[in-house]
Amino acid sequence: LEPLPPYPQEGHVFRASALSRDQKWLAGTIYSAAGRRIPGIAVYSFDDQQYKVVTGFGSWPNWLSDSRRLVFSNENALYVADRVTGETRKFASVNGEIPFGVSVSRDDREIFFAQAAYESDIWLVTIE
Repeated sequence: LEPLPPYPQEGHVFRASALSRDQKWLAGTIYSAAGRRIPGIAVYSFDDQQYKVVTGFGSWPNWLSDSRRLVFSNENALYVADRVTGETRKFASVNGEIPFGVSVSRDDREIFFAQAAYESDIWLVTIE
């Protein structure tokens, strides 16, 4: 195992989240040195040892079986992006909370994701 080369933009770090099925690509997101996520999806090529930004928005990328297209979430929708052409297309809207943890079945016929619901109550107490 070897570490990935540093991300070329000073002060930024690539955090991989998915290995392509052909094992030639990593998909992930870029973070600032302070740990803040930079919007967008990036990929790393093991063959070329180069990074490429695929989209300027989104998070939680995962590969389809062709190792060319990625599914990812952004706000309340799911998208597919082509790493070669850069074309991005919304294919589903999601009600409720923002989807995360996008995963794809081996035959690309099912997509799974999680949603978190955040609720809170405020209680007032009278102290005597």
